[in-house]
Order: sequence, then C-alpha cells, then structure tokens
Amino acid sequence: MKPAATVLAAAALLGTAACGTSEPTAGENVQSAYENQADALEEAADVSHPAAQPILENGADELRARGENLQEAIDEGEAEAGEEAQ
Repeated sequence: MKPAATVLAAAALLGTAACGTSEPTAGENVQSAYENQADALEEAADVSHPAAQPILENGADELRARGENLQEAIDEGEAEAGEEAQ
C-alpha cells in the first residue's frame, strides 16, 4: 500500500472510532473522582507503616463503594429528570 493510502486508511479508522465515543455522565465523573481518591489512599498505604495499611485500604474500599452509589443515584436522577421533562 502506498504511504498516502496508508495515511488515509488510518485516518478513516480513527474517524470511525471517534464517532462511537460519548461524554461521560455526571455520575461517571463523580465515580471517577472517588476512584482517584481511593487510588491515592492505596498508594499511601503502600508506603505507610504496616499497622496503618489496612485502615487506608479499607478507606479506599469505602470511597469506591460511595462513588459507585453516588454514580447510580446521580444517573437515576438524571433519567428521572429526563422523563419528567418529556
């Protein structure tokens, strides 16, 4: 395949892949923020005193669960608000 044809084929594939993407929901953004905080706690646990590690890891697990619960509540609220608007 000629270089120009290769570039055009790659551009077409990238363009097609980009069409399927969508913006994250508000709930996904909240869950992502909680996930980042949980990751930071786990990193802190990795370098902390062994006695503190389980406490930090449990805190990370709680943050992840809270983020998932908030995501679900926010996404359900958006769906309900959309239904009411119609």
